[in-house]
Amino acid sequence: MVSTTPKHAHADDYGLNTSVNNAVALLQKNKQLDSVSVVTNFASFKEISKDIAALPIDVFLHVNLTEGTPISPAQKIPSLVDNNGLFFNQLTFIWRCIMGKINADEVYVEVKNQYDRALQSGARIVGLDSHQHVHAFQPVAKVMYDFAAAHNIAYVRSYKQVCTKGLSARCIKIVYVFLARLSGRGRLPISWRKKSWKNYMMATWQDTRFYEGSVTVVTHPGTNYDRQGSIITSLLRHYKHVAKK
Repeated sequence: MVSTTPKHAHADDYGLNTSVNNAVALLQKNKQLDSVSVVTNFASFKEISKDIAALPIDVFLHVNLTEGTPISPAQKIPSLVDNNGLFFNQLTFIWRCIMGKINADEVYVEVKNQYDRALQSGARIVGLDSHQHVHAFQPVAKVMYDFAAAHNIAYVRSYKQVCTKGLSARCIKIVYVFLARLSGRGRLPISWRKKSWKNYMMATWQDTRFYEGSVTVVTHPGTNYDRQGSIITSLLRHYKHVAKK
């Protein structure tokens, strides 16, 4: 067991909403982040679009296929959206992956549009990951690795490198492995088989008492996703004040 304050932290969801944007900005100002992932399909991305190019840390694209409105016209990506033109929620999306109802070409279209919006802000995207772990499943996993290769993107967050300590995190990983195999027709998708980026722990899975100093902790500032919220309070003393803005 180690200190609950990690030495290395990565923030997901930058651009999701104002609360997240404020929390990430303050963490970055205090030099408590090594890298950040931006989500580009929300209106609140405009709040940060002028600041991204100047970030002195690595920037990843946080591909979102499960929340809000896509950038692509709904008629171009019918397998990804409901009758209202909104993305399916996480559970529905995973089920559709397992049932073979997600079209890989349509995933590529939306990933490209989200990537292009990030580039328009001046961001230099060095890696890809995904909102709510959609690239743990086929066909999204292969699409994202193919997209990274085609656009000279160095990293894709790999589930082969996710570290789990304690019963809760291990159980969560077991569930994801099971569902990922179903989506891959018995075989784990490439996102579980190929190493890329670095070893990391998910604050959404992991009890803070198991954090390892040498491992990057993936956090979600300004949200209630992380277990007990304690990862952020350990990083940023005034987090609650920031999150309420």
